[in-house]
Amino acid sequence: MLKKVILIFAISFISTFSWSKPLMVMSYNVENFFDAEDDLKTDDEAYLPIKHPGKKKCEKVRNPYYKKSCFRTDWTEEKIKAKIGQHTKVLKAFPEKIDLLGLIEIENEKIGKLFRDNIDLKGLVMSTGKDKRGINVALLFDDKRFQLMGKSEYSLPFATRNILEVELMDRTLKRKVFVYVNHWPSQRSKTPKRQEAAQLLAKRLEDLKKNRPKDLIIVMGDFNTLEKERPHPFGPILKVLKDAAENSSGEASYFYKRTMSWNLLDRIFHSANLRVEKFASFRPDFTQGVVEYTKKKSPYWGSRIVGAPKGYDHNKVKKPGYSDHYPVWAKLLTIN
Repeated sequence: MLKKVILIFAISFISTFSWSKPLMVMSYNVENFFDAEDDLKTDDEAYLPIKHPGKKKCEKVRNPYYKKSCFRTDWTEEKIKAKIGQHTKVLKAFPEKIDLLGLIEIENEKIGKLFRDNIDLKGLVMSTGKDKRGINVALLFDDKRFQLMGKSEYSLPFATRNILEVELMDRTLKRKVFVYVNHWPSQRSKTPKRQEAAQLLAKRLEDLKKNRPKDLIIVMGDFNTLEKERPHPFGPILKVLKDAAENSSGEASYFYKRTMSWNLLDRIFHSANLRVEKFASFRPDFTQGVVEYTKKKSPYWGSRIVGAPKGYDHNKVKKPGYSDHYPVWAKLLTIN
């Protein structure tokens, strides 16, 4: 009887021990989060106050739709406050504590600090890439759990976002963790551009796997990659890492209105010394909307989708929406 009690206690202890140390990881594309100041090195004129002298640069926008949008968007400090309120509402609705948060589509450290000051993640690392509009990525982390050990950035030979590498020491697990935040070239670019990003990242991952096999690796972000692409850009990554979404079904993070289709553009990958407890997109009810296709002479006319993300309207203060992407998250546990 005593042996049975000891065995039950041991199993309970092991279970509690393993469950007490997960890594809760989230990636969130927050849809064009700019400050309201003119950066003379980038094309950020769409996100300036309507009377700002920098609005004159909207004249050089070639696409008539985007030119009109550039001139009419009145981006102000009041609207920045509203936008951070919407995004932090989403993050605070998440039922578990987030350890690592990748932010996609933020302009600079000023915006990163808005998140840091409004949620319970005080560690912040930003990228400074070559994107023409000045879009960057960032990592927020729990500075009580993690110690920042280093930062690197990997740039592609053309103007796009850098891949951000952050080296952390996990004080809880007593393990090094390498985190990569990505925002690969959009679907306006052809597949080879995303393949270049994948090859650049894969080269670094292969070096880590060879020289630091015990370290944990987490790769997250908006990869702008569709399943139909060939050769598939994820090929080089999956030779080194595992896809957190591999065993999930029906997940998507982005709804493309033009073709009324769902895509999982936002992903999380991990090293083999981590296993996935769960992977999903996070869809609070208040972020979900309805999309109706209204253009006639189209095969999609009459389509109606319930549950699409409420994209952000940068001209509104009240009920402006949230993001055109849902955040994705994964609970990861160490294997060895």
